[in-house]
Amino acid sequence: MSFMQRHNWFFKQKDKKNLLDNLSIQKSKQLSDSQKLKLVQKLQVSLNPLTVFYLYTEFIYQHFGFKGVKVELQDESFVIGQYQNLVSEHQFTITLKNKKVGMLYFSTQLAFSSEELDILTKLNKLLSQPLFNAIEHQNLQEVARSDALTGLNNRYRFKEVMRQKLTCMQTSVSLMILDLDDFKKVNDTYGHSVGDIVLNEFAQILKQCTRKQDHIFRLGGDEFTLLIEHVCNHDAINIAHRIKEHMEQHTVMKKYRVSCCIGATSLGEERDATHVFNQADKALYRAKNTDKGAIELPIFHS
Repeated sequence: MSFMQRHNWFFKQKDKKNLLDNLSIQKSKQLSDSQKLKLVQKLQVSLNPLTVFYLYTEFIYQHFGFKGVKVELQDESFVIGQYQNLVSEHQFTITLKNKKVGMLYFSTQLAFSSEELDILTKLNKLLSQPLFNAIEHQNLQEVARSDALTGLNNRYRFKEVMRQKLTCMQTSVSLMILDLDDFKKVNDTYGHSVGDIVLNEFAQILKQCTRKQDHIFRLGGDEFTLLIEHVCNHDAINIAHRIKEHMEQHTVMKKYRVSCCIGATSLGEERDATHVFNQADKALYRAKNTDKGAIELPIFHS
């Protein structure tokens, strides 16, 4: 069950008539050591920071009978219950290693006592280790999917995204393979440190020439790929020519006389990743046999 399905299911099952409008936290609501242990074990099941927050706030909401709980993270937020500005609202900043990772807001009809705030403060500390584990896991996943030199997505991530695109073709997608001309000569003549500069500058050109919905990858060496999602049939053509223009005008590329050839294919109805890649690779081969900086694209029908 997905996060949103779980969220919707929970509130469909919740009888709103049973919401305790005038409930504040009572002493009897304090958790025993065994309850705290079970909560921590529940939180440690997930390695997704958002899910960890959701499991925690869902538990707090059910156990204490708040009118509502709101969570705000850096990129996402969600509400559990009937959250609104009632008589009492208290917010907690969740930090890890002195870095803010989120905000929790609790809403009740009655004012919070100092004892109640102390209970919540101590409970919020139970989030620390499970949340730390989830964020560390997320960071490691990002590292595993990133190219160390350019920061672009790597070959592993390319295979993941290709599988996703081939499995669920909601939009027209083109695969573009790009290869730098005479890059070996740059390394041999000026050294690998200059070669690294060229690769990083090329990565920046690709970022400048693509859009938010497109995906950029470095497969290794001077081989890069793009997955272009089409709004119209000319998107891949426009991006390819934009890259060529940037290469011709770029100071570093002109200094070391580097251009790039581009070969592309449309995913179409094809569902085999190897076949799609081979088609784009053949287009790249034809481009390189034509001229430096050549582009070989499929015919896009209007």
